[in-house]
Amino acid sequence: MRFVPVFCFFAAAALFASDAYPPPRFIDPERVRKLESALPEVDQIFRRYAAERENSRHGVGRRH
Repeated sequence: MRFVPVFCFFAAAALFASDAYPPPRFIDPERVRKLESALPEVDQIFRRYAAERENSRHGVGRRH
């Protein structure tokens, strides 16, 4: 029975917190181009990391 007030508190906090943050706004129109230009370097870093560890059990993927 002690958990009911705690559960109610967290449920109420979750409901009120959903309105606390505004939706993200990306003002920079070149944002996508900048991020895409960094992807080859990020890919190279992950490949170097995997080659140094030589561990094929760790999968690293990139979403397109």
